[in-house]
Amino acid sequence: MRKKLNILFIFLMISVFSIINPLIVSAQTGIACIDVYFDPGAPKPDPAEGCPDVAAPGEIPSADRTALLQQISTFINNGTISFSHDNDKNAMLGNGIVQRRVGTGTVEISTKALRMYVYMANQGFKFNVSSMIGGHSRCVKGSSPCRESAHWSGRGVDINNINDFDIDTNRSRESQNTLKNFMIVLNNMPTEISPRQIICSGNGVVDSSVLALQKGVSGIVDGHLDHVHIGY
Repeated sequence: MRKKLNILFIFLMISVFSIINPLIVSAQTGIACIDVYFDPGAPKPDPAEGCPDVAAPGEIPSADRTALLQQISTFINNGTISFSHDNDKNAMLGNGIVQRRVGTGTVEISTKALRMYVYMANQGFKFNVSSMIGGHSRCVKGSSPCRESAHWSGRGVDINNINDFDIDTNRSRESQNTLKNFMIVLNNMPTEISPRQIICSGNGVVDSSVLALQKGVSGIVDGHLDHVHIGY
């Protein structure tokens, strides 16, 4: 009887883990993929066959800024990449140098950030950049003394819409998994263009499975429930 109870307990623990653990690592691609089903009776992704909802690692974009800006311009014109701020958009359609709207001067956007744009677009993501330089101030919000934001030096990007899903306003399962997939691909980018920071607390509400996909920080970072911050 005790042996049967022990077996039953182990079975229940495995079942619970398979439901609450949202990440499965593909043996084929090495990329973690989202188990988007969660329902006990629904089919689950087969790790041996790759992820059904996350693309395999793509070709690394070159570091040629002229070529990168040309590709980004194409993505802007076909609606794959959009920008909330005209100064950010105009820089991507031009020479990659943004005129600050707060303070004075211009800043050149990090080549790695440009490569990230091209990489993520090539992975099939459509996204809106809510702020690159935009109207960002020099200091990280709430920092005292001033801690300079990665945005101020052209190394920060905020994404607030992915594949037509707004982060924060759309909390459907599909929207939540789109956010997670985006962060998973960011985490699995080739080392050469891998971000130093990936920050998001959840899709409108704090989500532990989203927090687990952050990079360069631990726990909840205030003000990151409506966008993904990508820092280099």
